[in-house]
Amino acid sequence: TQVNGNKAFWNGGGIFNSTSAGITAGTLNNLHNVSFLDNVADSDHNDSGNGGAIFNDGMLGIMDAGSIITTNTAYQGGGIYNKFGGVVTTIDNSHIDDNSAANIGGGVYNDGTITTINISTINTNTASDGGGGIYNYTNGTLGTISSTTIDGNDGALGNGSGGGGGIFNNGSIDNITASFITNNSAVFGGGIANNGLAINLIDSTGFDGNHSDNEGGAIYNNGMQGVPVAFNNLTFINNIADFDGDNVGNGGAIYNIGLVNMNGGVIGSGNKAFDGGGIYNDTLGNIAISNNLKFSYNVATHDGGGLYNKGLISSLHNTNFRGNTSNNDGGGLYNIGVLQGLSGLGFYDNTADADGNNVGNGGGIFNDASGLGTFDYNTFTNNKAANGGGVYGASLSSMDFQNSVFTANTAID
Repeated sequence: TQVNGNKAFWNGGGIFNSTSAGITAGTLNNLHNVSFLDNVADSDHNDSGNGGAIFNDGMLGIMDAGSIITTNTAYQGGGIYNKFGGVVTTIDNSHIDDNSAANIGGGVYNDGTITTINISTINTNTASDGGGGIYNYTNGTLGTISSTTIDGNDGALGNGSGGGGGIFNNGSIDNITASFITNNSAVFGGGIANNGLAINLIDSTGFDGNHSDNEGGAIYNNGMQGVPVAFNNLTFINNIADFDGDNVGNGGAIYNIGLVNMNGGVIGSGNKAFDGGGIYNDTLGNIAISNNLKFSYNVATHDGGGLYNKGLISSLHNTNFRGNTSNNDGGGLYNIGVLQGLSGLGFYDNTADADGNNVGNGGGIFNDASGLGTFDYNTFTNNKAANGGGVYGASLSSMDFQNSVFTANTAID
């Protein structure tokens, strides 16, 4: 079935599925191998038409079997607009690509419920004010996104100010698992911007080549309701914050001002930012890190090549920092906040003062805070800096090392 080239002045360029106006049905059970091409909502451009391909505030059952939603346009929800009260049961083996929204939700706008998105693509969609791929609004509930590619979406098209090139969450998402979030762009949160109730779990997912002009090349996390996000076995490579080079973008992989529990995974290589080439944890941020998380070959053009901490790291356990660089201080780790639960850490081949101007301190660790926990069973090998090849303690610093090994670290001064 083909639904192509249709126009609506208001909502639902291709299909308008609604329980409004006294209609009691508003149910589509199955969209099986259906293509939606070149449909337009808001065809009079008065900024009120939503759902270029599909507008839903009723029940939409299963969309599957290679269904295609592509090159549709609207004010909001270039591909799909799921209004508050609308339910979409399953999007499976489908393609939501190359759609555009003048405002938010280039591929999908959700303020209702979408239970599952599985083995699908959400690629190269655009929006100017957020959510190039998916915009999950205040009442929106997304269940599971699994085995899905979210690639090449733009959440700030033109001179837009939007966050969340791949996904902008202002509602709740249960879990994102075994997916690829790649090559997306936005002003903040190039891959994902979480500014909502919660994202409960992101598991076994890869973030590659996302970028933001400001904070969070791959992920910007501001879980406003204090609900922790679990990051399990994630991989971040080649994500960039401060993409426009104006020195205000922090957290090449992750910028955090919420609650995060990190379990395993790889932060590196090629993540880059002004501060916090891998992770930037801001004043209100709280991160617990455990079980073999690796910070590898991340770059800060200023401070904190691997990790920049201004808030609370409540646990830093069994974690390696290798080959990270900063032009200024803290090649591996830069801390002006609180560090606790410090054990089993390895700092290898990290460099501060990577630009060679002799003002970079703390190849492994730069610390300018007191009241830290005890560093226990840690290894510092072959780290380099102008001052403090392994560790540099500034004026406010207080640190206690036990059962630790320092080998072949180098300081110029």
